[in-house]
Amino acid sequence: MDIVFGLLSALSFGSADFIARFSTRILGVKRTLFYTQGFGFLVLMLYLLLTGDLVYYTTHASWQVWCWGLVCAVIYTLGYLCLYRAFAVGQMSVVAPIASSYAAVSVLLSVISGERLAPLQWLGIIAVLAGAVLATLQKSGPAAGTEHVMPSTKTRRRLPPGVFWALLAAVGLGVTFWLLGFAVTPGMGSIVPVWLFRLVAACMIAPLMLVRRESLAPPRGSITALVVGIGIFDMAGMLFSTLGFAVGSIAIVSVLSSLYSAVSILLAWLLLRERLQKVQWSGIALLLAGIALTNL
Repeated sequence: MDIVFGLLSALSFGSADFIARFSTRILGVKRTLFYTQGFGFLVLMLYLLLTGDLVYYTTHASWQVWCWGLVCAVIYTLGYLCLYRAFAVGQMSVVAPIASSYAAVSVLLSVISGERLAPLQWLGIIAVLAGAVLATLQKSGPAAGTEHVMPSTKTRRRLPPGVFWALLAAVGLGVTFWLLGFAVTPGMGSIVPVWLFRLVAACMIAPLMLVRRESLAPPRGSITALVVGIGIFDMAGMLFSTLGFAVGSIAIVSVLSSLYSAVSILLAWLLLRERLQKVQWSGIALLLAGIALTNL
């Protein structure tokens, strides 16, 4: 079942992140995140009140578990701010695979914490990291006829927009998934942590926007549908992940959920006609192959 939940998580996260590309460029990163997380919080709050799970875990979970949950929620929020920033300024087919390399971070932390990996899975981790590096490279050449005029015009490699933020998101989300599986889900169940994440995210983002005098005006028209769509898919992706942690391997669920980049790339290729250079395609192929190897 952990494989099924991991794949469902990837499908949900990939759909959410593709839609987020449009919302973040209209509403901004923080405003989009505030309303998508707020929507998820309200939906889960209603569910937890109706089922009584919130009261149960409030009285039965230890204060240490709640502290770990808060720490995890803060890291999650920071990671998502970086992720949405990457989507807002970068090319989806480049930044999505880089951000999905958070699986390597989660797997390494899982191994340190006691989980064991086969040799092929270690090879997969190396492939993921190498693929992430190749996917960030973009050739920038000189204008025609100027190759030998000045040394500064020679072909060089540079980081495309959004790569820095995608790397930060990978680290933050990797730590988040590891903490969820080892310190939070065992004591708080699968749904309460997702609710807590959305509560903390909204409470962190709103004051930040007010201090910076940024608009908190609700989205209107068709943008509302985008925000609701992101909220639903993102909430589903996290729920499938925590359900997978509850029944199976943290490393496997983390790696499979990180396949969301393949969903995002496919949607960008089909709908946005985005193009990649050969070195980037090779990096993405290596990254996705590495993700597959870590599941063997």
